Amino acid sequence: MAPPSPLDRAKRHARILKRDVIAVWLAARNPWTPGLPKLLALIVAAYALSPIDLISDFVPVLGHLDGLILVPLGLVVTRAARDQSSISSGIRSSCLSSFTFETFTIG
Repeated sequence: MAPPSPLDRAKRHARILKRDVIAVWLAARNPWTPGLPKLLALIVAAYALSPIDLISDFVPVLGHLDGLILVPLGLVVTRAARDQSSISSGIRSSCLSSFTFETFTIG
């Protein structure tokens, strides 16, 4: 079997990213999610779903890269905050505990 093409890998990563953003949005709305992870999840989901970008898409390369870099980075930070909050409070079964990420590989 031939390895997946770069386009197939990009489509797979886009599906994973969409799934993770939806999971973060649902976690942000859950009353059992701790404060800091909830705030980060809300910010990441709002940025990912918002039509407003920090850098306009009219800027040739940076306009599209901000969403490709900031959203996955925000998801990683949200997960780290979730893990830290779960460890510090002793709660391992919050809404975000079932929220997992797949790692993105470039190359």
